Amino acid sequence: MRTASILAVSLALGLWLLLAQPWGTRPVAGVPHSPEAILGPAGAPQTAPLEDEHAAGLRDSLSVGEQEPAAEPDGIDWEEIEFQEGPGDAAVLAGMGLPADTPIALRIGRVGPPDPVEAGEAFIDLSLLDVDDGSPCSSQVVLWRIAAPANALWTAGDQDIAEALVEGTHRFGPIAAGEYRLVCAEERAGAPQQDSYLVAGVTPITLRLERPKARLALLVPGPDQDIGAAALQAKFGPHLTRYVEWRRPEWVVARSVQPDYPWEFFEEWSSSDSDPAVETHDWVLLPESPDGHELGLHPGDSRHRRTHRRVDLLKDGDTWGAVVIENTAPGPHILVPYPET
Repeated sequence: MRTASILAVSLALGLWLLLAQPWGTRPVAGVPHSPEAILGPAGAPQTAPLEDEHAAGLRDSLSVGEQEPAAEPDGIDWEEIEFQEGPGDAAVLAGMGLPADTPIALRIGRVGPPDPVEAGEAFIDLSLLDVDDGSPCSSQVVLWRIAAPANALWTAGDQDIAEALVEGTHRFGPIAAGEYRLVCAEERAGAPQQDSYLVAGVTPITLRLERPKARLALLVPGPDQDIGAAALQAKFGPHLTRYVEWRRPEWVVARSVQPDYPWEFFEEWSSSDSDPAVETHDWVLLPESPDGHELGLHPGDSRHRRTHRRVDLLKDGDTWGAVVIENTAPGPHILVPYPET
């Protein structure tokens, strides 16, 4: 635990970063900053378990529309080792000009050394095509080298060596000859991962992508639910987008920093208090079809993006409940069960 004077200086620097941009990041000499300094006394914060220790900066974030998550510090390899969120310390929040009940979040991570890419004279000429009609398509793409050799700072393992926004075609290289695999953000969530390729010289690779597609959402009865000929009305909330880790698939064999590397620790914190634009709608009568009451088209999910939408419901003019539209199962339609009453 740092002394009060050191904490005051640290917080003053941190507050300037926080007010200047949504996320602030600064180094901490030798050891990670104490979470209590930002989050208040022990026991107050709620600790969120990490879904993936390599999810650096791509931990699920909610936003309205198509806002990407905050970028990580430039030029470093960030590994998140702790994430906490909860009510902030009252004095800290007062200094930020925020109400005492404002939620605040703190991430603590460590920064590894650069992982140099082995030089070579090979190239990949990549083409992206829609699997349905063969038309060129675009996607953010990460190139992985499979079983890259160890170097002075890193052990052997799969290495992400390049990333690019590919609009139809793109050339990766020069790179070392070897086995490579590509990951595309704009593939349908749950689509099979692309195969690996042996690359030497100039190697053409064509990937046919299963693109996310909008589907009609239908409100349908669950077991023992029958509303007869009741008239249903709905008020639709905004489409909310949640971003998830996609650059590091499950098949990756991780590289590790050599055991004698002196780690440097960083902290990053933010206010999670926000006032996003809220869509407001009037109550509308839900059209009925043979398959259920229609809730409209819902965007398809991709590897890096999940979308959901809340719908409040009236039955014969009385409050009935609310449902959430999500792409939770395959099929021609999204089936949303009646609210439980």
